[in-house]
Amino acid sequence: MGRFQPAWSRVLLQRRKLAWYWLLAAVLEGCWQAALQFKPALALHLSPIHLTVWLVLMLILLWWLVKALAEEPYFSLDLVIGAAAGYLLVGFTGGIVLNSLLVLDPTAFHLEAHAHALPDGVGHAPAMLGAAFASLTTMGSPLLYNGSLTLLSASTGITIVGQLYIAILIAGILGKPRRSEAIPEAAHPQRPRASVSRKIRLRN
Repeated sequence: MGRFQPAWSRVLLQRRKLAWYWLLAAVLEGCWQAALQFKPALALHLSPIHLTVWLVLMLILLWWLVKALAEEPYFSLDLVIGAAAGYLLVGFTGGIVLNSLLVLDPTAFHLEAHAHALPDGVGHAPAMLGAAFASLTTMGSPLLYNGSLTLLSASTGITIVGQLYIAILIAGILGKPRRSEAIPEAAHPQRPRASVSRKIRLRN
């Protein structure tokens, strides 16, 4: 019986798992932000765990989104919006990766000192998000130090994932029929057979 679960049961189970993942990520994010403010040494040790949890969560979301888009039978506005959301999700994932790497290796970035008293992991978060989207669009960012092998691998990975996502998505979207083209018979309904047989009887 466990192999043949109804569709609503699988969706409910996925949503419960996703809620637990989000709760774990939110708790870890709060601990990491507090450690950045009060105990930077602890934040340094939490950064790899912080990076791993958020990266796994974003990859799970991206996988579920791609599966949902692949199961969509027709080309529609919802399909386009979902595809755009997946592309933005790749960029946000890259921003989280770069922000965690900033805490682990601050010398690998070309960043100016910010005016507020927030730690670098918080104050430079918008700059890291912009650098991630710049790498995603293959433009590159001057904030990334070219001599750092870690940043080079991260930015190259963001670029490759983004371009593969676009290529696979375009191929999937162009291969889906429009709803009007998928059911051409609906525009020209056939006459019922009963009326045709009745006309034949009247003629006879």
